[in-house]
Amino acid sequence: MASYVTLILVAIVAECLRRCFLMLKLAFAGPLSKVPGPLSMKFSALPWIWTQIKGTQITDNDELADKYGPIVRVAPNSLLVSSKDACQRIIVQEDWKKAPSYDKMNAHPPTTSLFSERDKTAYRKKRRLMSPGFSISYLNGLEPKMNTCVEDFIDVLKSECQQGNGAAIINISHVLGNLGLDVLAASVLGGSLGLVRSNDQTFRNMFNDRVEKAVLYSQFPFLRYLPFMPPAVLPEWDKMIDGVIADRRAVPKEERQQDLLQLFLDNNEANPEEFTETEIRGEIRVFMLAGSDTTSYSATCALLLLLNNPETFKALMTEIDAEFPALDSDISFEKIQNMPYLNAVISESMRVMPAAAAGLLRMAEKDTFLEGYEVPEGTVVYVMTPRAMHDENIWPDAKDFIPERWLSPYKGKEIDRKAYLPFSGASRNCIGQQYALREMRLVLVKLLRRFDVTLVPGQSHELRFKIVPRFTSDQYLIKIKPREK
Repeated sequence: MASYVTLILVAIVAECLRRCFLMLKLAFAGPLSKVPGPLSMKFSALPWIWTQIKGTQITDNDELADKYGPIVRVAPNSLLVSSKDACQRIIVQEDWKKAPSYDKMNAHPPTTSLFSERDKTAYRKKRRLMSPGFSISYLNGLEPKMNTCVEDFIDVLKSECQQGNGAAIINISHVLGNLGLDVLAASVLGGSLGLVRSNDQTFRNMFNDRVEKAVLYSQFPFLRYLPFMPPAVLPEWDKMIDGVIADRRAVPKEERQQDLLQLFLDNNEANPEEFTETEIRGEIRVFMLAGSDTTSYSATCALLLLLNNPETFKALMTEIDAEFPALDSDISFEKIQNMPYLNAVISESMRVMPAAAAGLLRMAEKDTFLEGYEVPEGTVVYVMTPRAMHDENIWPDAKDFIPERWLSPYKGKEIDRKAYLPFSGASRNCIGQQYALREMRLVLVKLLRRFDVTLVPGQSHELRFKIVPRFTSDQYLIKIKPREK
C-alpha cells in the first residue's frame, strides 16, 4: 500500500516539475519571451484575468502602454498592442479572427450570436440575415418610434422639474439607459418597454447580472457547470423574450410589423434547425444589451464633455438654436444629420471616451510579426484602439475635447481616419452604428433645445469596464431647467 502512495506522490511531484519547466520555458524561451511586459505576466494569466474581473482595464492598459510601449506581454499567450498601424492592420486590413474568449461568453454554448460568432463564414451569414433591419430606409422609418420614446423622456424630465420647483438634478446616465432600452424595444421588438416613465429596475438588474456573469464565465468557464452557480442568464429574461415572441406570433402574418424580431421569426419558420429558438433569444439579448448600453453611455459622455467645456457647449447651443429657433420647432432626422458642429461633437466625444474603452480582442491565425516581434499562431491580442485615438502624434492635445478638429485642420493636423475606430472596422464594424448615431443626435438636440443643462461639480469620472464602460459611482448627475424660449 505504501509503495502505491509513494508512486502517486512521485507522479504528482513529477507532473508539477514538468509544468513548472514548461511555464519557465514559455516565459523565457518561448516566441513571446522578448516582448516587454511585467515579469509576473510572463508566468501566469491570473494578474491579467484579475484586471478584467475588477474592470480596471481602461486605466491599467494605459499604464502598461506608457511603461512598456506599443506592444506589451500581458499573459503567457497574450499581447496588448496600441499603435495606429497595428490597430489598422489587425482590425481592418487583415481582419483577424475574434479570440476564443468570445466562445465562453455565450449563454448557451455552442449557440453563438452576431457578437460572439468567431467563424467568419458563419458570421457573414448571420450579418446578412440582420442587415435589412439596419438599412438606411429601415432606419429612417424608425423616426416616429424614436420620437415617441424621446418625447416620453422629455415629459418625464419636465415632471421632475415641476416637482423640484422649476429645476431638477437627475442621474442622466441612469435615465438615458432606460431611454436606450425603450428606443431599442420600440425599434426591434415592436413596442417600448416604458422604462423611462416607470423607472422599473428589473431590466437594468437583469442586464447587470448578465454582464457580470459573462465576464466571470469567460475567464473561468468551468464555473457555469457547477451545480451551485447561477445560470448565465436569469430565467426572467428568457421568459420576457418568450412572451414578446408569443405575442408577435399571435398576430396574423399580414398584420405583423416588419422589424428585426420579424426577420428572426421568418428565418426560424423557414429554417427551424438552422436558426433555432435559442438563437432568437440570444440575438435579442445581445441587441438589447449592446444596442442600449453603448448608446446611452456615449450620449452621457457627450453631455459630460460638453458641460466640462463651456465654450464648446456654447458653440453647440448656437448651432442648435439657429437650426431650431422655436421650442416647438420640428426636429427631424433629416435636419440633425446635417448639423456640422453636432456631428463634430459626437465624433470627438466617441474619440475621447469610446464605448469600446478596453479595446478589441483578436487572435493570430498564423505566425506573424507585430512591432518587430515574432507572434505565433494562436496568440491572443488585445487591440487598444482607444490608445490610437489618444495618440498625441496623431491628435494634438489628444486628451482634450476639441470638436473643431473635425471641421478643419487643428494645429496643422488633418483627421486621420485610420486612427479612429470607435465602431471597430472591416467585416466586424458595428452593424448598428447608424442606428446609434441617429439616436444620439435626436436625444442630444431635443434635450438641449428644451432644457437649460448645467454641470453638477465635483463628480467622479472614474470608469469600470464590464463589456461596456460604467461609471464607478453608477451615476452622472446634471441639473436641468425648462427653457423659456
